[in-house]
Amino acid sequence: MKNVRLLPENKTALAVIIMGFAFLILFWWYPLIRTFILGFQLSGVGRLKESWIGLAHYRALFSSKVFGKVVLNTLYFAALIVPTQIVVGLAVSMMIDKIKSRVFQRLGLLSFYIPYILPIVAIGILWKFLYHPSRFGIFNFLLIEAGIKEPIRWLEDPQLALTSIGIMQIWQRVGYVILLYFAGLQTIPRIFYEAAEIDGANAWQRFRAITLPLLTPTTLFVAVTSTISAFMTFEAVYIMTLTAQAGRGGPINSTNVMLYYIYFNAFDNNRMGYASAAAIILFFMILGVTLLQFKFIRQKFEY
Repeated sequence: MKNVRLLPENKTALAVIIMGFAFLILFWWYPLIRTFILGFQLSGVGRLKESWIGLAHYRALFSSKVFGKVVLNTLYFAALIVPTQIVVGLAVSMMIDKIKSRVFQRLGLLSFYIPYILPIVAIGILWKFLYHPSRFGIFNFLLIEAGIKEPIRWLEDPQLALTSIGIMQIWQRVGYVILLYFAGLQTIPRIFYEAAEIDGANAWQRFRAITLPLLTPTTLFVAVTSTISAFMTFEAVYIMTLTAQAGRGGPINSTNVMLYYIYFNAFDNNRMGYASAAAIILFFMILGVTLLQFKFIRQKFEY
């Protein structure tokens, strides 16, 4: 058997591949497997040895009323953010696409995209000021000028707090969705619209028969990434819900979502095993919703 000699460029390629696999193993597979194992152990910072307790953490989670509320909060948050971002992102991108001037198109895209690249801490502080519960809050000031009598306590009302954070997240992230849809619109040949117009199709028919189906890959990507972002929300809740009346995740756990619940139990309560079990449940929640999106969007819109 002859010895195989690698060319210099092949050695470089092999080194890059090995580094890629090492990165995946170190920062993806090992943490995932370790988290899965910890979900079956009694573990925490300061413990000399983990002890196996089987499904105790999972039984505790599924019997916890707080965890049930956290799951519902997370699902509601995703249901609020994802469809809104898709609808608003597509509508705005189509309006920008109609602008004839390239300069104004780019300015429009930039104005919506800037919030996406701003630090979430700065955005959270800004929106806490906008949501200030007194008459000095911008939103309350405008509403009082419009005729309401009492200022609204946006982040302290259990019925409004999570929705208020969701609105902020939509404002921050929708610029990214607009950019993706705008790029997708540029790939659709204009001759399709011209042919449909000659055949007598109105604007809605052209949108339903041409734009939506041909944007299916973009819609699927937006839906999946937006869902993952919504399920992984942490900073917004952490920053915006610490008030004198309600601690983080409050009031009454109304803004407590999965990732914050995991963080709180892992680092504040030192329940690493319990938090790891919750993280595995979150993983399967994201996986399940993503698979449903693949099935629904492809069947619904693709030719």
